[in-house]
Amino acid sequence: MTLRWIAEALSAKTAAGDERAVTRISTDSRDATGGDTLFIALRGEHFDGHDFIPDVYKAGVRSFVVEGAYRSRDDARYFSVENTLAAYGAIARSYRERFAIPVIAITGSCGKTTTKELIALFLATKYHVLKTEGNFNNEIGVPKTLFGLDGSHTSAVIEMGMNHAGELARLSGIARPTTALVTNVEPVHLEYFDSVEAIARAKAEIFSSMSTDARAVINADSPFADILRSEARRYGVQSMIEFSHKEVEVIEAGRFRWNSVEFRHTLPGSFSRMNIIAALTVARMHGVHADACAQALTSFTTVKDRMQVVPIGASVIINDTYNSNPAALNAMLDELASYDGYERIAVIGDMKELGEQSRTLHEAAGRHIDSLPIETVFTFGDEAANIIGAITRDMEKRHFTDRDSLVNAIRARVSGKAAVLLKASHSMGFSSVYGSVIAR
Repeated sequence: MTLRWIAEALSAKTAAGDERAVTRISTDSRDATGGDTLFIALRGEHFDGHDFIPDVYKAGVRSFVVEGAYRSRDDARYFSVENTLAAYGAIARSYRERFAIPVIAITGSCGKTTTKELIALFLATKYHVLKTEGNFNNEIGVPKTLFGLDGSHTSAVIEMGMNHAGELARLSGIARPTTALVTNVEPVHLEYFDSVEAIARAKAEIFSSMSTDARAVINADSPFADILRSEARRYGVQSMIEFSHKEVEVIEAGRFRWNSVEFRHTLPGSFSRMNIIAALTVARMHGVHADACAQALTSFTTVKDRMQVVPIGASVIINDTYNSNPAALNAMLDELASYDGYERIAVIGDMKELGEQSRTLHEAAGRHIDSLPIETVFTFGDEAANIIGAITRDMEKRHFTDRDSLVNAIRARVSGKAAVLLKASHSMGFSSVYGSVIAR
């Protein structure tokens, strides 16, 4: 890349010296060094990248994207834009368009990270794959991932998250996917949406910046499949591929047959099977044989803090602490209930971003527990207390307001033979609860 190329991506005026090379694009002042780096001064809720421009300049950076007028130096180039985050996305989109490769985008209410990892695993049997790492699935993370593309990559798998309308439209506009998958639509982020139908339309924005020969992948079992289909058509997508549990012959837990090929896996719960089928559908669309996927699946391990099954002596911890929503919680409670011969303990923290329906949905989780062979429930957080209030049958129910007391209560149980599910929204910090328990 050159400064001239950056100027064209931003529709900015060019000037002398525009042929200077840009080999790195940074939004973090801590790693912005050298004259070949372009620093983009993003504004956040708790920071302003413009405050760090003098430090970045001292580190040798001579190219900047800034908002509004900025006092320039003779040896530096400043691109002035209205919004640096939008500029970051525009540069990333222009960079992505240099690569004529399959770009698979994944979104959904549940399972998108696991599905992304599975798609990357299957495609890697045929392609050199770039994939989203960690939680880089927003308007900063998606461009950062795309800037990792180089001439060796033959496909990219990009995870996209959202909690407001319009976000996926912007992310799709940056990544320009050739295939877009919606894993499912569930009642999440209701704080920002009037209905689950509105969430489905927001998820469908992932189809909004696809070419007419691109393909949408839809969960046919979703009650909102019709909305996804109609929205895809409205956005001009002509090819739609669907997947369903009806395609699968279940042999036993961890074994199923799909397309006449047997698959074995160690992922918990029947919901994991749908994540695998979604990934297999995408892999088949890209010419990867089912036999190769079956072999690759045997080596798959879960992502940190997502459905991790960890033995502790005679007990087992099911660590699913990355995030939570009503559908995901119910699915994991069903999985916990399958642990015959163990004391089944559900440790549940608040589910966030549920808006006015928060109490109702937490109470619904309590009623679901009522129907399951779960012996003990521990809750933590203001909203999670409503779970215990909705449980009517005789069982051990304890609400905690102190994290250390919660950890000690869990430690006491895992000294015997217990299956313990840890589940909460990310902001509840349950990953530290898990860490404290296993460090006993």
